[in-house]
Amino acid sequence: MKVMVISVGGSPEPVIYSLNRQQPDYVIYFTSRGTRALVREQVEPQLQFDICDSERLVAPDEQNLLECVGYLLAEVPRCLDLWDISADDLVCDFTGGTKVMSAALVLALSSLATGFSYIGGSVRNKDGLGVVTGGNEQVLRVDNPWDVLAVQTMREMELMFNRCRFQVVAEIAAAAKKRSEKHAAFFTFWKNIADAFTAWDNIQYGRAHKIFGQAVGQTRALLALSKNSRFNEFARQLEECSRRLDIVYRQSEFLTGHVASVDDPLCGELLTDIVANAVRRAEVEHKYDDAVARLYSAIEKKAKITLKQKYAIDNSHVV
Repeated sequence: MKVMVISVGGSPEPVIYSLNRQQPDYVIYFTSRGTRALVREQVEPQLQFDICDSERLVAPDEQNLLECVGYLLAEVPRCLDLWDISADDLVCDFTGGTKVMSAALVLALSSLATGFSYIGGSVRNKDGLGVVTGGNEQVLRVDNPWDVLAVQTMREMELMFNRCRFQVVAEIAAAAKKRSEKHAAFFTFWKNIADAFTAWDNIQYGRAHKIFGQAVGQTRALLALSKNSRFNEFARQLEECSRRLDIVYRQSEFLTGHVASVDDPLCGELLTDIVANAVRRAEVEHKYDDAVARLYSAIEKKAKITLKQKYAIDNSHVV
């Protein structure tokens, strides 16, 4: 482990135990004004390993959740930049400090930390209601719930997908796959879907058709494991998109002479798809130059179809 962010309360023993058991290279202490001195006076003298460097972050108000979260969101990345370390190597221990400080750590680092730890134990003082007694501590580790449940990630992907930012969706899914081994297959599926729609959006029908075929196969496998009704509906829509893309792809291949015949030699689905692409570029992405280029392409293809069907002229072979 490279970096640990750990909260420090009035009892230094859990902090010492956690650090000695996990032995990070770098430590970020999150303290209150009252516990700041404990780091140098009681915690670090009892560490049984050498740390490369450490920082002490003092809560601006240990009873104010908003201020603590904002402070951590600014200061933890600063420390990582200082040490030139990725957030992928960050673990958070939220045992010590006020309840507000612990809550702030979890909230602020849910988008950064790869995991969390907490010092628990079966033997506590005050008839089992107080703190863990010395010698009975144990490190309880848990993956970052935000990554496991993928709540924020799914919201971001849904937002970007609905804005037709398919390449961004693919990048988010690829990053999420690295952070959440449990859902690796799910995020692989999303990356493939996003790549397919990216190719389709760029009128690369051959590439889109190939990737889409693979992705729809993954959909059926994930559908068998999913109890989410929204995912079921999305899967149904993907099946419909796949059927439509198959028609558009075959018509584009017919127009270039790679397919001998199609059900609709006037290639209505292909022309409709290109015009719809132009409308999407203009109305959703506000890329008006791209929209006009696609309308030109639709007109050119309509002329090509007319020459081919009415006059048996393939303009690609005209010299």
